[in-house]
Amino acid sequence: MTALRESDYRLVLDALRSVDRADGPDDFAVAAMSAVRRLVPCEVVSFNEVDPVSGRLAYLTDPSDFPAPPGGPEILARLSQQNPLIEHVQRTGDGSARRSSDCCSLAEFRSREVYQRLYGPMGIDYQLSITLPAPLPTVVGLVANRASRDFTDREVALFDALRPHLAHTWRIARDQERLRTILKATSGSSRASLGAIVLSDPPSELTPGALVNLYRFFGRPGHDDPLPPRISRWLTEYRRRPLANQPGYWPDARTAASRALELSRPLIGRLGDARVAARLLPAGDGHAELLLMQAVPATPARRDLQALGLSDREAEVLRAVADGQSNVAVAEQLGIGLETVKTHLVHVYSKLGVTGRVQAVSLLAEILAHHGENPSAEG
Repeated sequence: MTALRESDYRLVLDALRSVDRADGPDDFAVAAMSAVRRLVPCEVVSFNEVDPVSGRLAYLTDPSDFPAPPGGPEILARLSQQNPLIEHVQRTGDGSARRSSDCCSLAEFRSREVYQRLYGPMGIDYQLSITLPAPLPTVVGLVANRASRDFTDREVALFDALRPHLAHTWRIARDQERLRTILKATSGSSRASLGAIVLSDPPSELTPGALVNLYRFFGRPGHDDPLPPRISRWLTEYRRRPLANQPGYWPDARTAASRALELSRPLIGRLGDARVAARLLPAGDGHAELLLMQAVPATPARRDLQALGLSDREAEVLRAVADGQSNVAVAEQLGIGLETVKTHLVHVYSKLGVTGRVQAVSLLAEILAHHGENPSAEG
């Protein structure tokens, strides 16, 4: 590989400055394409996320108005396995910088339908790409495209120098997006949310002001620990539990993915009359542990249970169970089937991080003990 000079590495660092500020995958894609255009002259840069097996494709270009044949993205999705760079990554798993001419001759490239239908009409004869982390068969590629001359060895080396930083930033952007999605799904009303903290080393705020709220409700951080001692003890106790009993543990990857929103039992923090429920979202597919904080209203009625992530009907079912009613009685009271009651209770247990009826009622009683209210009171 061609050795880069100090001035080349300065160019790489300058090109990457805007990528560090990317907020989510879409911002990352735009910033990364801009970085490539600053570093390697070319007609157009594309950011492609393609699954050649299913024909699924996400596709962006810089400039965004670069002319392409009608149905260009659909052509690429259908014929992606004919692209020599995608073909190489699928065969070898090697995502380092590579030219299309490293994989096949220009004559062979031009003979393929993907060239005749897509790249030829765009005037593209040469490509240089790197790929970013993604589970196969998905290929996430950042591609520089040229019409009249191939890429030099130095430009290949510059692209390779970009890749480690882009891969790291891509992981962060993608994981932050997943966490925001999970946060939205688990937090209920945004008005009830007091923030989320990624339990990295050190902990980092996913939402602004989350650490301040953590300290307000759970105390100042420890001497050698950025978390309040009460939170650290709670986390330690949770992590020491056998994996099979943890809400975030499931025996196979498919089930684990379907249970990504499982949460631990809440820890209640108090500040005067205000209450907050802290919950741990265990590490899962593509995300680190996440600490969620939600306000618990002063009158723990149905809406208060909703603040813990329960739907209207799940809150009604739990309130009735807390009153000592059997599943049959709950079904009759709410005018729903017995199996529907059981299904709602399974969802309640999952969302509260408990394993059954007794723990759910016990948790509700624990929260209500701080308020002195009757759980069946209307809200």
